[in-house]
Amino acid sequence: PGSIMAPCRAFHGHRLTVRARYFLVMVLIAVMFMKTRQSNSLVLRTQDEKNHESLPSSNSKGHLPALPIGPNVPKMAWQEHKDSISSISHLPPGFGQVVIGTAGAGKSTYCKTIREYLESNGREVAVINMDPGNDEVPYDCEVDIMELVSMYEVMKALGLGPNGALVFCMEYIEANLDWVLQKVRNLKGKYLLFDFPGQIELYVYHDSCRNIMDKIRNTWEINICAINLVDSIHTKLASDFIGACTLALSTMLHLELPHLNFLSKFDIIKRNEMNNESLPHDITDVYLSLENLEHLLPDIDEEIGALKGHRDLAKDMVRMIQQTSLLRFNPISVFSSKLLQHAVNLADRAVGYMSENDYRKVMHDRGLTGDWEKLAKERYDEMGEKDREKMFGKLKKDDGHENN
Repeated sequence: PGSIMAPCRAFHGHRLTVRARYFLVMVLIAVMFMKTRQSNSLVLRTQDEKNHESLPSSNSKGHLPALPIGPNVPKMAWQEHKDSISSISHLPPGFGQVVIGTAGAGKSTYCKTIREYLESNGREVAVINMDPGNDEVPYDCEVDIMELVSMYEVMKALGLGPNGALVFCMEYIEANLDWVLQKVRNLKGKYLLFDFPGQIELYVYHDSCRNIMDKIRNTWEINICAINLVDSIHTKLASDFIGACTLALSTMLHLELPHLNFLSKFDIIKRNEMNNESLPHDITDVYLSLENLEHLLPDIDEEIGALKGHRDLAKDMVRMIQQTSLLRFNPISVFSSKLLQHAVNLADRAVGYMSENDYRKVMHDRGLTGDWEKLAKERYDEMGEKDREKMFGKLKKDDGHENN
């Protein structure tokens, strides 16, 4: 019950009690019907008592017990350097994205494509695979979490199903995050892409991913934003899309990060339009800005969806989504350089991205020498919003990129 109440922490005061109750009911319903529609969803084994008895107990420091790890690394070899890793207080400031979303939304494909796009524009990029169940990533990753812990070996060792093993792995990663830190500290100066697993529970009400992201941002001082991918296939049914919106909003409130929501595989929608199979409503007003999301309500009773026969509930869900004014979607397609550049611009704005050259220009303009990276960061932290905008405008003008 405590973790289920987490999404409602953003609603303050007794006046919003009714809205909070609606929100809880909507999130739970959305989780249930979204999971049933995923063709590759896996069910956790129901032998709860047996699984509980098979779990080893935690040690005195609160860390999870030793587990089988990836096939290419000796068992718990990383712990030989654990003391030296723990002595590292933080990393130099950096920038990056944490890529999240449901299974099949295109997270790994996005990481591969956005890396290639950024590198073609001169930015150094590193990808960190944070999914202990993804052993066939389509990109070369600088850090692979499966070297620390493997979901498949956890299933075998503890007798868990795939979903339970994945949750256990994320808790294990959280408890041993210094291992990741040792790897990431060697990527200084690179733009980081963290490719997270595609399990809904990890972002809606489970705490491990949120705690991991919080440490990346606040302890390691890496400015990150969440890139939440929602498959465009959910636009086909009004029930699906309203549920996807509810999940996206719940994720935003739970993770507490700068957050960007994208409709992935947007090229499919455009292709369907060319084949006279366009969506029944305006793409921008209904599916992107959500300003006219209520236009989907009449469709609910005419389709085979999870909200069929529950129009009043759907109406409340739509009202809640619109009243918060937090959610909107942006289109993304790995085949469109224009949409990729738009996504990069939004992410850079969300994290306040500055390249090394930008830092050097600041140092040059201020006549500063010595540890330019440290001094530039201190100056940047001291600046107000207007001064930052003025500085960025000057840098763009100097580089001849006023329209970038």
